[in-house]
Amino acid sequence: MQACFWSDQFIHGTQLQEIPYLDENRSENYAEYLTFPRLLALSEVAWSREANRNFSNFRDRLSTHYVRLDQKDCQYRVPEPIVEKIKEEKDGSFTYSLKSPVEGAKIIFTTDGSYPNVHSKVYTEPVNVKHKDDFRAMTVVSSRHYSLPLYTAPDYSAYQAYGQHVAGWKPLQVQTRPMPMRWECTGKISGNGEYEVTFITTRGTNALQLDAFRLLKRKEVLAEIKQPATSSTNQPATFTIQVDQFEAGTPFYIEVTANGINGNDNAGLIFIKRK
Repeated sequence: MQACFWSDQFIHGTQLQEIPYLDENRSENYAEYLTFPRLLALSEVAWSREANRNFSNFRDRLSTHYVRLDQKDCQYRVPEPIVEKIKEEKDGSFTYSLKSPVEGAKIIFTTDGSYPNVHSKVYTEPVNVKHKDDFRAMTVVSSRHYSLPLYTAPDYSAYQAYGQHVAGWKPLQVQTRPMPMRWECTGKISGNGEYEVTFITTRGTNALQLDAFRLLKRKEVLAEIKQPATSSTNQPATFTIQVDQFEAGTPFYIEVTANGINGNDNAGLIFIKRK
């Protein structure tokens, strides 16, 4: 664990320095997770001339070092899959070419925006998806040792007028009959006042019917709008609510009863703006 803070200090400073001992009450596995492969990077930087440092070369050599760490049962942080290329096709779709950062480890992936799990497909060849934010991938060393998911961070700059991004929905979450849907918006509600909550459909031929909109503080209903609204690719749906019982540090949730109209190929984003 000392090496974690030492390496960070080296990155932000100009030279290696001694720092006081840290008496952290953390598990050994967590300490190893924080330390490796950072300690290897620290050694590379400390023992190499600046002109000779090459991250791509170092990353490739790390692949064999991970095998050594596995042999010692070290709970290092497994890196996400390496993206070798993202090719934009003529039809507007994208093809991902990946490489495992750990020798002998496999890559699993999904193409519907969900997180990979034990039932996900194993990567063997480039994968094509219609939208970048539908692709997720993870490096799997063992059933108990795997990476965080690799994904492409979405760009919300086109929606700045609607405020802060809260969450989104995918076709798998939408039913053709009215069903409750819920998203946490803690941190987006910053005090008492009037807010606009906007549902923007970004793709899909079917609109989203929204009924019984509610804002909750824990389990308490702070605001409720029973008038239905419809979100389509041509027209977002906006609910205006008043918050009078704000409490700092309290979890807030958006809850609606929603369904896809004549289908469930609908996907979109939710934003909150304080007026």
